[in-house]
Amino acid sequence: MFHKTIHNLSLTDSSVLAFLVFFNLRLYLAPASSEADYAQGIFLVTLCFQCITLILSRGEILTHPRARGICHRLGLLIGVLGLYLLAMREALAALQPVLLDQNLIALDQFLFGAVPASYFDQYVSFGLTEWFAFFYYSYFILIASTTLPSAFFGRSSLARGLVLGPVMLVCVGHILYTIVPGRGPYIAMSFQNELIGGFFWQQVNHMVSQQGALLDIFPSLHTAIPTFLTSYLFVYRRQWPVRISWYIIWPILLFFTLNIIIATMYLRWHFAVDVIAGFSLALLVTWVTCRYNPSDAQREAKGQQPILEPCFGPRH
Repeated sequence: MFHKTIHNLSLTDSSVLAFLVFFNLRLYLAPASSEADYAQGIFLVTLCFQCITLILSRGEILTHPRARGICHRLGLLIGVLGLYLLAMREALAALQPVLLDQNLIALDQFLFGAVPASYFDQYVSFGLTEWFAFFYYSYFILIASTTLPSAFFGRSSLARGLVLGPVMLVCVGHILYTIVPGRGPYIAMSFQNELIGGFFWQQVNHMVSQQGALLDIFPSLHTAIPTFLTSYLFVYRRQWPVRISWYIIWPILLFFTLNIIIATMYLRWHFAVDVIAGFSLALLVTWVTCRYNPSDAQREAKGQQPILEPCFGPRH
């Protein structure tokens, strides 16, 4: 059973397990606090839950492919998305890190002569703030319209990458947050002009203050995931169904990605080096995803399960 589980693990499974093990170890060694107590419990339960779902699905205790598919996919979603919503803010705070905002400011100034957020301060207006807040918010729409459908229904090589890439980015990104902790320009710097916007700016502010991890700036996942989607779909531009709407979808995606990247700095959430780190990580993960995304036939030849077994969608 355990041998079969290990044999059937995919790179996506291994990424989530490594992420959970890393945080459980870090939280075990964290200074005592209410945040540490809460996060330790949630992360430990999530790791146990993840192991159980993998044993049930990858270990083939569940014999029906669709049952394995449902168990496996829900396990991944809860292990990544659910954990972020439940305990990531407390986990990062529990580590009681020494913030590196001043180091990031100095690096921005050394590389570019100024922090972009400070440069954009002179151009702040209601219209620009609302424009960039809309694109910042659209980040979640991009994920909901690409990764989540693939996670629930996809089985093609295209869909497998649309799950693997964002999962790897989230896992690696959050590990790096513990190594390069910071709050961002909006906390670490002062500005002459206040950001004032309408509906979307209010939504972004509420989202960050209520659900954001707050210590999650390096790398910028708002840069990394849209960049990954843009570069990955470029690689797969000749594959169905991308090829039938390539000349419409990709320019729109590229336009949104560029605006989201600028929005991270205009809205004072990120330094330029955060964006560079996110962009670089996205290109690396794109390469890994395209290089290590075996077909179901290749895995079957090795006696392994498909990476994504049937779930709510068709069997083939």
